[in-house]
Amino acid sequence: MIIGLTGSLCAGKGTVAEFLKGKGLERSVSLSDIMDQELQILGIQASESLFQKSRRVKPRHLAMIEADLAVSELRDEHGYHIGIISGLTNVHQVTELKKLTSFYLIGVTSPPEVRFFRAQKAQKIGPDASLDNFREIDAVYSGQIGGSLRNISDCLPLSDVLIENHGTLEDLHGKCEKAYDYLRKKSISDMRPGWDDYFLKVALLVAERATCFRHAIGAVIVKDKRILTTGYNGAPSGVEDCLEKGFCVKDKLGLPSALAQERCQAVHAEQNALIQASSHGVGVAGATMYCTHTPCYVCAKSIVNAQIKKVVTFSEYPDGEFGPLFKEAGVEFVKHTKPSERIQYRP
Repeated sequence: MIIGLTGSLCAGKGTVAEFLKGKGLERSVSLSDIMDQELQILGIQASESLFQKSRRVKPRHLAMIEADLAVSELRDEHGYHIGIISGLTNVHQVTELKKLTSFYLIGVTSPPEVRFFRAQKAQKIGPDASLDNFREIDAVYSGQIGGSLRNISDCLPLSDVLIENHGTLEDLHGKCEKAYDYLRKKSISDMRPGWDDYFLKVALLVAERATCFRHAIGAVIVKDKRILTTGYNGAPSGVEDCLEKGFCVKDKLGLPSALAQERCQAVHAEQNALIQASSHGVGVAGATMYCTHTPCYVCAKSIVNAQIKKVVTFSEYPDGEFGPLFKEAGVEFVKHTKPSERIQYRP
């Protein structure tokens, strides 16, 4: 889980970050630091004002660079993204990061009078500064004036959790605890795949057993949310497969995929799943077949006769003849988006 922080000047973002570090989000990266590094690479000096920088680089382009770099720095040794991104001041940054299912934004706000007092106490403003002076500084910081890359007022409405920090430190820690607990539960819920993604992921895993040089295809037959059988494309039982032979017969003959299927010794994934059901006396009438690819016409006929009522897939096999057959036979076909190949295991 990655938690981003945005908010007003002296609202308490640093205190929230320290609290989150105590919850195990020890890795932290600042987008303002990344921005200066990238601008220098682009030939723009960090000493330039935000207004000058904003005139010399496209905010959306810069936000994409910043988001990618920040996320890469928060990847742990297992490949998971865990940590805190501070310094979120631009809506393009937030938009890019929100494309990640593991990213959540906490906004921190507080009344100007309270923040003015904190700024004085922390000596972030001069002892003679007035509340009006602070409001002017705050307006520049938030991007309300000055024409800078900042637009914090547009970032705050995008927050998954908004913390109003106008009480004691104990009050803030209590709100942080509730926010963290909510986001932790939400992250677990968001990581949990829906049924279609779940079974298509299983089909992807089954496909890893394929022995075909051209296509790795996996099929899973499901009924009432229970897996009945699986199948992948490979040689018939007891017959040397292409990996063992070291070559593809159709490649040697110069035959394209989906044509002259009788010259290919492989049994297709869909056929193997149906054969497994038949061999073990498992009824598949009314079931759904999840497959990595659309079926060839031969497999489509077998699917219809097996009374499979629905086929879900995300990729296309070079034989599109199944469509009219499915339509006439009343087999529902669903083209799903490809599920993530990542296993979101939580140790």
